[in-house]
Amino acid sequence: MLYFVVPERLEMLQEFFKGKELPSPLSSSFCSFVLLVSEILMFWIAKLIFSVFVIYYSLICSVIRVLFGHLLHELRCQILKEEYKNLLDNYEKISKGMRKMDKVISFPTFIAILMSMIGLFWGGYRLAFKKYVSNKYLVSRACSVSCYLTFLLLIMISASMTNEIAKKVKNTLQCLKYRFSRHLRENKFKEVCTKENNLTLWKIYVLDRSLEITVICTLLTFGILIGTLGQLLMFCIGKFIISVYVIYYSLVCRVIRLLFDHLLDETRRQGLQKDYGNLLDNYKKITKSMRKVNKELSFPTFVAIIMSMTGLFWGGYRLAFRKYFGHGYSVTLLCSVCCYLSFQLLIIISASMTNEIAKRAKITLRCLKYKIPPDLRETKFEEVLVKENNLTLWNIYVLDSSLLISSFGTLLTFGILIGSLGESC
Repeated sequence: MLYFVVPERLEMLQEFFKGKELPSPLSSSFCSFVLLVSEILMFWIAKLIFSVFVIYYSLICSVIRVLFGHLLHELRCQILKEEYKNLLDNYEKISKGMRKMDKVISFPTFIAILMSMIGLFWGGYRLAFKKYVSNKYLVSRACSVSCYLTFLLLIMISASMTNEIAKKVKNTLQCLKYRFSRHLRENKFKEVCTKENNLTLWKIYVLDRSLEITVICTLLTFGILIGTLGQLLMFCIGKFIISVYVIYYSLVCRVIRLLFDHLLDETRRQGLQKDYGNLLDNYKKITKSMRKVNKELSFPTFVAIIMSMTGLFWGGYRLAFRKYFGHGYSVTLLCSVCCYLSFQLLIIISASMTNEIAKRAKITLRCLKYKIPPDLRETKFEEVLVKENNLTLWNIYVLDSSLLISSFGTLLTFGILIGSLGESC
């Protein structure tokens, strides 16, 4: 695919650098070559990582299917009653491995499916709606579409087949329930066969055959929709989704702050010793909810912050360094900058205020340590207060008020750097 794209891309880069004032005549070719090599390396590294993950995932699914297939064969054979315990143990080990795999790999699988869908969509969209395309461009896009389609099908078919055979084994065990001894039937059988074993997309959607039709129909629908209505619709949908998420996140933070406020009011009152047990229980419930919010929403929050910073940067950069644009264009950019700035401020301020009040509640409870009965102090008190409760960006950075200054400083630095280098080049 790169064989067809590289010559055209090199010509585009040389055209771009030709109009710039560079230190020497060779700099134009050199800059074009370095930039092209960087792009090719990044392309191949990304494709390699993606391909390795897809192959790894399909191989793991294949291993699980082989194990379930062997177990199914053993169940259908005429075996002694004593051997059913070993089969139940084997089923428990395989299903436990499958659940662990889903826990670890369900999120990367979700990302891989999403990336494959995006690549497949844009490749198909350009092939269908771009009016003037060369034969080289057509071949390169067809190869790209085939690649993403292969990734998509390999993940979905492997996972759906694995889920089907897992369900088949479970149903077979349920049918053979009364061949097990009464002791096994009432204890281990009930414990093992009640748990669900499914490969999912980030615990949101169980992978099955119907997903393949759903995905293709979704891509086709959005392709026709965008081809008909243009890119403005996608822009509006994207802005609407990020707006809804930011408002939802800020409201969740607000609810947590209200709960902590109420808890702090309770601690300031002169209560009986037995009331401190209820305070600790309430604090434990609130902090558990806060950790769950961070676990579920830290990555989407990270993505929202990155998108807001990117939108804010490019909007501000174009306003500051673009020389010729109309009044309507400047108003549009200004509205876009204000929108992204609001998103960023709303997330960072809401989360930092929530982290601050959580820290204050923890310090207040520590100050009341010797007012709590000794039995609670030695057990529940230490258990509850040792855990960290913070809202983070994908568990990388704790959200606090200093992040506002850091993010604006970073955007300003990169803006001045790129603006200055752009002018000098």
